[in-house]
Amino acid sequence: VGVVAQLLLPRTDAANLVAVTEVMVPNDTIRTAIRSDRLEQLHTLLVSADDCVSLDATLRNLLLRGTISKDDATRVAHSPDALHH
Repeated sequence: VGVVAQLLLPRTDAANLVAVTEVMVPNDTIRTAIRSDRLEQLHTLLVSADDCVSLDATLRNLLLRGTISKDDATRVAHSPDALHH
């Protein structure tokens, strides 16, 4: 069981929209943070977890493939500077 969040961004080819997803599969550390109401830690835990995919990782992938524009990716990223590393 996990949580999937998505948003839609325009494709650079203007053909349609593309889904940008973030997937959190809770491990023991994530579950503990949620139970302890330490929600501010979730993003850091999600980024470091092997089974999770952050929004920024998906944005970076779509940006590298030329599917979305840099402006759109930067506008919705949690950490815009991380898109280029």
